[in-house]
Amino acid sequence: MMNYNGLPVDKELMEQKGIEADRRISEIKKEIAFIIGDVPIGQNASTTAFRNYLFVKMKLPKVKETAKEQASLDDESLILLREHCAKERPELVRLFELVQELRTLGKLYELRRSDLRRTP
Repeated sequence: MMNYNGLPVDKELMEQKGIEADRRISEIKKEIAFIIGDVPIGQNASTTAFRNYLFVKMKLPKVKETAKEQASLDDESLILLREHCAKERPELVRLFELVQELRTLGKLYELRRSDLRRTP
């Protein structure tokens, strides 16, 4: 039934939360830049430059690989890398926390944008 009728949404509240999320995304990006410099990471933290930063420059282990044998940066990999850094490179733990928060907010941002397009 929900597939046909949708859910009632408080559009103003959703827009306010979106503004808050945008603000937080901006803060997170600044914090990440403070840690890694001008390395572009993209919304999903999957750019080649970010991979090179982690696995070439910082020499972190590949905890998981993609089908193309690249180091994976999916959610599970980020968690495993954070756990590894907690033991071996504690100065990088905050980076992985920020990247995961950025990805979560990015997904919510996309969801909000798609929902607002459908709301009359």
